[in-house]
Amino acid sequence: MKIKNIRASKEKKGFKKQIISFAFLGLSLILTSCKSKSELQTQYDNLQDQYEDLQDQYEDLQRQYDDLAENFKIDRVEDRYYKNDLMAVITNDKEGTPEYHFVKENIVDIDLGADTNLSFKENVYVSITNDQLAYPNKCYRHDLVNGLGYKYDEIKESVRVNSCPFNGWIPDYNLQYYLVHDINNLPIPKEYKEKSYYSLEELKAIEEAMNNNSLDVIEQVNQKIEQNTFQKEGLYFVYCEDLNDGFLVDSKKYLEVIEASDPYDIYTFEYQDYYYSITDPTRGLKIDTNDPVFESEDKIADQIEFISLNENDLFVGKTCVIANIEDYKESYLTDELTYEEVVELENRIRTSLKDQTIKILKKK
Repeated sequence: MKIKNIRASKEKKGFKKQIISFAFLGLSLILTSCKSKSELQTQYDNLQDQYEDLQDQYEDLQRQYDDLAENFKIDRVEDRYYKNDLMAVITNDKEGTPEYHFVKENIVDIDLGADTNLSFKENVYVSITNDQLAYPNKCYRHDLVNGLGYKYDEIKESVRVNSCPFNGWIPDYNLQYYLVHDINNLPIPKEYKEKSYYSLEELKAIEEAMNNNSLDVIEQVNQKIEQNTFQKEGLYFVYCEDLNDGFLVDSKKYLEVIEASDPYDIYTFEYQDYYYSITDPTRGLKIDTNDPVFESEDKIADQIEFISLNENDLFVGKTCVIANIEDYKESYLTDELTYEEVVELENRIRTSLKDQTIKILKKK
């Protein structure tokens, strides 16, 4: 791309002004002096020569500048997407498989004065690899007097609490789509994980790999979980009486999402917490709290329900009971458990529940 010679034109005008000013200054000195006509003519000729020399110098400099500008190009990397700048929208197909779409943000409208402490933004997240895919969003940001700010987005974006390892998706098929800002948390294929930027073709390849190999995606998440340890006091067994079955969750590590019945009214902002089954992260618990986002109170469970990426999951729609594992009298447990020990514990509790049922049936 050739540089437009704006600076050169400005310099040229400024240079000419200097020359003209110089000439007029010389002329004024000549007119105010009491010298002979021949002396005045000599001075005039000298000034004329100086002017012509300066003009020649200017033209030489201009030619040099034009030559440099002709060869100077601005480096523009068109097909390069830096990892730190990338976002992704995750969608659910309601069959247990999340789908990933790298997106860029297009601003539609911004209103900074919607109210004294409220600003409003309307935007759309457009797929980088397929511009036919677009996800509209509205964001309501409230700034309080104490300097804290809270915002509600129609496209949900979760916050990881205590480094929750389950951050590739929210296990709820009812959520149509949601946003992930840090793509390092996504199950990117190994050959692309260490790269700092990608080409468009590489983004297409990454999307295809994540979206067409759901078992690999879950395996990667499980690998993350398997590297964790779990505090005994934070483990709860989620029991479904109808199925006589259940699973373990870690109450200390979860995703937090802000929900609002009226996004214009900050007093309707409340937290929703998402907990995952440790051994099957495609299912979990959703807990609606009655805790306002701007008050420091202990969260109180208002409503608890099973959730899953798959709407046909047997646990969906069932009532549940939650109990700390201490209630199961597993006295052999240490204070900190490995993933393998959690799997063993869950299997032991599930087997015990089924054995109790068999005993009850035999008695009848």
